[in-house]
Amino acid sequence: MSFACNATSSYRAAVKKLKKPYPEIEECIKREFRGLTFEDVFNKSYVIQNSGVAKIIKVRVSDGIKGKSAGFRLILVANSKTFVVTFLYVFPKTGKYARENINNDELRSILNDYKEEREQESLSTVNLTV
Repeated sequence: MSFACNATSSYRAAVKKLKKPYPEIEECIKREFRGLTFEDVFNKSYVIQNSGVAKIIKVRVSDGIKGKSAGFRLILVANSKTFVVTFLYVFPKTGKYARENINNDELRSILNDYKEEREQESLSTVNLTV
């Protein structure tokens, strides 16, 4: 089953910040989701939180050069009731802005932003076509 894809302002701000040192970031993310169904995304293995209906998932995204281990980490919510995937945040594993992970406070803040933006219907649409 196909799915709709949205993004929060936290995700958009992260991509904007990372585009200069990582100009390929958006193409890498699109490549990661090419040909996937909603079920493929919903059943990704690294689940941060699972409510049954929605899952918060961390996806390893290849940078196209060094592979997934050195690429990006994308935090998303997949909602099985609406078949909508929402990108919450992205960060690199290597380079100037590299980080190991996000902490619980950052995750809480990102989730609060998501809930507010979803309620206000201010999430932006993501086009995953390459």
